Amino acid sequence: VDHPLHYCLHHPLMKLVGELGEYIDLLAKKQYKPGKIVTDEMIEAELGDSFYYIRIIAYLCEETIEDCLAQYNNLFDTIDDPETTLANTMFNAISLYCCFLEGEFVEVDYLYEIVGLFKTYIEKSGYTLDQLTQSNYLKLVDPLTGKGRHGWKSQIEYANTLDVD
Repeated sequence: VDHPLHYCLHHPLMKLVGELGEYIDLLAKKQYKPGKIVTDEMIEAELGDSFYYIRIIAYLCEETIEDCLAQYNNLFDTIDDPETTLANTMFNAISLYCCFLEGEFVEVDYLYEIVGLFKTYIEKSGYTLDQLTQSNYLKLVDPLTGKGRHGWKSQIEYANTLDVD
């Protein structure tokens, strides 16, 4: 985990809901405001930011992305409509956040659903988890040194800081 605020589950949960909202806002602008410029890079950046917080939440729940995907029950894989998959991802993120706010036990099943649904959604949208990890890492790279903000030399090194060993 790369920032002290990320050790408290509240912060990355709140940020995930916010990032998904920013992504949905871009989709709305693209669809309903034809004069607004919404590039593929902007969309990928918001999805990358969302995945960044998903990884931190998984880390705090002592899960890896791979473990979450293994536990994901694939209930929603049959839904062809990407917007429904995105809505279910957002619902689970908000549900997990509400559990935390109400002082309830954080249901790790919500996390499994978030990870599985998010992966399903991005794949239907033409992206991969590796691609989003790369785009997020590239935002943190110092162009002069070629290293990440915390000295990482590659996106793999960066990704490994977010996974549970």
